[in-house]
Amino acid sequence: MKKTRSAKSVAAKAAKRVAATVTATAAIASGAALAFAGTASATTEGPQEPLTICAKGDYDTFAVFPDRGGLATANVEAGTCLPFEFGDSGAVEEIEVYGYVEPKGSAGAPTTFHVATGHWRASKGGTVNAFGTIEQNDATFPLL
Repeated sequence: MKKTRSAKSVAAKAAKRVAATVTATAAIASGAALAFAGTASATTEGPQEPLTICAKGDYDTFAVFPDRGGLATANVEAGTCLPFEFGDSGAVEEIEVYGYVEPKGSAGAPTTFHVATGHWRASKGGTVNAFGTIEQNDATFPLL
């Protein structure tokens, strides 16, 4: 006697296989999505490095950020460094470094002069060093 399967049992077994395949595929896909999300969040978590401005010349220094609407740092006194927080943007931005000298005595106005223009990335921070004299000055910028 030959065994025959009913249409209901064949359909039930096929449905179970399809359900198992869909469940396994969904589990794999959601695991991959979770792994991807975990990796993405790991790259943006944690404290960001500040941008430190150092006035190593015989003049005070400040920086201006044209890509941020001309935002400027506070004046950094000659011989000192100050850290500034700018968020975690990964974009490469322009930074302009200026020197500033107060007049000696009561005569004259403060002198502001352009030292150098460079680039930086807020997510990496780094140090800008302005050095030299009023007549011969330059600056170094963080690695991108």
